[in-house]
Amino acid sequence: MKRSLLFIVAGMFIVTLSVAQTQIWQESFETADGFTTNPASFTDGSGDYFTRTDLSNVGGQILITGIDGSFFFGAMDTDGELPNQAQGLTVSFPAVDITGYTDLSFKGLFAEDADGINFDWDANSRVIVQYSIDGGVLQDLISFEATVDATNQSASEDTDFDGTGDGVVLTDVLTEFSKTISGTGTSIILTVTIDNLDAGDEDIAFDNFRLEGTSIPASIAPNKQNVVKIVPNPINSEFVIETDKEVAGVSIFNAVGQLVKDVPAVKGQYVSTADLSNGIYILQVKFVDGSIATQKVMKK
Repeated sequence: MKRSLLFIVAGMFIVTLSVAQTQIWQESFETADGFTTNPASFTDGSGDYFTRTDLSNVGGQILITGIDGSFFFGAMDTDGELPNQAQGLTVSFPAVDITGYTDLSFKGLFAEDADGINFDWDANSRVIVQYSIDGGVLQDLISFEATVDATNQSASEDTDFDGTGDGVVLTDVLTEFSKTISGTGTSIILTVTIDNLDAGDEDIAFDNFRLEGTSIPASIAPNKQNVVKIVPNPINSEFVIETDKEVAGVSIFNAVGQLVKDVPAVKGQYVSTADLSNGIYILQVKFVDGSIATQKVMKK
């Protein structure tokens, strides 16, 4: 079947729109109502715990500094108080609305009380933060493992998720780590999983979790009054605009709100995207009657 193709002009001009990096969500553990745990939080008051704490309820042998506020979440020797609780302890957070945001990132503070030169983690010790967007599969965000696959090792970031720490070593000072989140959508869920901090002084502390993103400028925010369908989405090398209205043109913005393409278009005709890099784009469809509709798409 012969198709009518409308190719986007190769030359481009850039118009920078006002964008802002915004804090979307924060959990500082100052209260106990912003997260859930499995199993239920516990502490024996002397070094076996899995709980939100200000250090007053976990025993005097723990030293953690750099706390944001008064409280953080910590875990240590997790099977000492509850048998068979070495693996799969989780701290989960309610879904966060990320509608209208791109360039998502995660920031959080992490520490481990290493007792000076007495390192504690074993080869199977792990703490990992994962995320899910719009109910999708959990994706790895940041992980900490023993630096060497042996007993009594320092804990460090596992930058390639291969089971061995190879990055920044955790100390007893809560230190910020920042990670880019791939993709966007309408909601995101974060989960922390703690495995095998079950021997002696193996511990973890984390605090002040935040999600940040770039807000889509109001001028290209979705207009639900004018519904369009972009086929296919994700886009490969071309797409077609499906709508009942007469289309005057289409503008394509990148994820940070820059206008990268602006060409005439007619509904039902194919638009080439072969010269666009992979990533998230916002299509602003302009109609002959002066109204506008927008659609978020992904180029793969």
